[in-house]
Amino acid sequence: MESDKEITSYDKKNSRISYIDIIKGIGILMVIFQHCTSIDEGNLILSSFSRGILTYHMPLFFFASGLVVKDTNSDIFYSKKVKSLLIPVIIFRLANVVIYTLLLLCNKTSWYTTFSFGGFWFLLSLFYIECIYYFVFNVIIQKKEKKNIKIFLSGVLLLGLGLIYSNYILGEEVTIATSLVGYFFFTIGIVVRKMLDLSNQVIRKNIWLKLICFGTGILIIGITTIVSKNNAPIYMFVSSYGNPVLFVIFAVWGIVGIVTLSIAIGENSVLELFGKNSLIILLTHFPIVKVLLLLTDRFGMKEWYIPLIIFGVIVLCEWIIIVLINTFKSYCLAKIKYAE
Repeated sequence: MESDKEITSYDKKNSRISYIDIIKGIGILMVIFQHCTSIDEGNLILSSFSRGILTYHMPLFFFASGLVVKDTNSDIFYSKKVKSLLIPVIIFRLANVVIYTLLLLCNKTSWYTTFSFGGFWFLLSLFYIECIYYFVFNVIIQKKEKKNIKIFLSGVLLLGLGLIYSNYILGEEVTIATSLVGYFFFTIGIVVRKMLDLSNQVIRKNIWLKLICFGTGILIIGITTIVSKNNAPIYMFVSSYGNPVLFVIFAVWGIVGIVTLSIAIGENSVLELFGKNSLIILLTHFPIVKVLLLLTDRFGMKEWYIPLIIFGVIVLCEWIIIVLINTFKSYCLAKIKYAE
């Protein structure tokens, strides 16, 4: 049996905690599902679920990022964040430039929106959020007394500013407003991390608690999704929140449901794999979705189950991409180590 120290050693040993990867795994599958089903307004069940999960599937990722945040010093903070968040944006935007250039040479620039990569707004927002947290923690808070309370209050304050900014004084740059709102969910992840670790240790040992949490998580997700669909469609990337109070309430409850479900699941190799590689999936699934939707529309495939088939195909494609990228990464690391 693992000791408590081993179970909670995520930050110290660069190991991973299963329930956090499962949270991100469920979240990225919801993102793919939403993109596959959002255009199917003819199917009430699929379109309602797709509309409902818009409320909480992206706040979930900001929350999950808060769960794994580390208190770090300035010497390595910025280099690490640039490497993990900004460099992927630069690489994939350069890929978009190459794609556009090739399409321009073929006189097919109208295809650019179909084949281009997306999801950059999230990485940029997360970078800003991490910088805000670093500033709040190291400059404003400084002392660790009542640290979590101060961090959470900073999240509430910036949430209010972000919602006001997005509703009244928002210009073309929406990433700042999105970051202010996302920072609130980020701080929740920081504050509840230790409590979730403790809950995970207790629940993972008792099958009845796991069953209760599994059912409770499904129930919360279902109710939140059904109720929240009545709010206007939520699009964080353009700071569109419908009723902001309802958005925050439903987003928090959606996160609670997914976290409860993830702890109940405990371990799942598929969800953990997708969670570990969620950023890769976020950046690469867009062109696959758009190409498949274009093909089904071109051939007049309007059956209700088509979005579900597209979802399955994309999940399979992303699994192949993950395996190829990780295999290539392992090969490169092995070559470097051998050369040394």
